[in-house]
Amino acid sequence: MSPRQALATAARATATGLAVFVVWASTGCSAPTPNLCQRLQDEDPSVRVAAVIEAGKTKDPNAIPFLVDRLGDTETEVRFFAALALEKITGQTRGYRYYESSDRREEAIACWRQWLETQAASRPASQPTSQGRQESAP
Repeated sequence: MSPRQALATAARATATGLAVFVVWASTGCSAPTPNLCQRLQDEDPSVRVAAVIEAGKTKDPNAIPFLVDRLGDTETEVRFFAALALEKITGQTRGYRYYESSDRREEAIACWRQWLETQAASRPASQPTSQGRQESAP
């Protein structure tokens, strides 16, 4: 793909992303639904986009591991909103840019996965797991 084609593709994705963001920002807040994590893994990209947006709006910490997975999604819009949602929930980007080459995205995703491991290791035993269940101390 030429640089011009890549730029045009990124511009289209950004325009689409901004349009969805405007809709997202204007709809108000709602509580997370029980099947949010399932929808984050749905085969339909439009379902994944909606779930990623919902996770960001509700700042659902249980969605973070699924959002990190979505950073590697084949769909640009899903990656874009996953990055926004993670930044909204955690206040961090970990160097991730949805439009970068897959190699650079993979490096940033590895940083996110390492961060997740660090968070899991430091989480008190009474906090919910990524699946929403309570863990007890051994």
